Amino acid sequence: MIRAVAAAALVLLGGAGAAQAPELRIHGPLHQGALVRGAAPEGTVALSLDGRPVPLAPDGRFLLGFDRDASASSRLVARLADGTEIVRTLDVAPRSWRIERLGI
Repeated sequence: MIRAVAAAALVLLGGAGAAQAPELRIHGPLHQGALVRGAAPEGTVALSLDGRPVPLAPDGRFLLGFDRDASASSRLVARLADGTEIVRTLDVAPRSWRIERLGI
């Protein structure tokens, strides 16, 4: 009985001592015109969105802003100190905008 419980716990936890792969966490809605916050894994030395650098706080936090004309997807890349890259494709939802033009 104890072995069965221990085995079930290992399965739920992903195995004994199994290291989780580092991930990029995003908090907020991914849509045109949005500002979202995120956290990069420990050891991230550089972060970029669609090839443009993203400022990174010492604790790994960052902000992303999406233009009203943002494309349907963006590529977020974190480079770790050991040279490993973590790539996440972000699906950016479209929004409808009321655009007014001034005739001058």
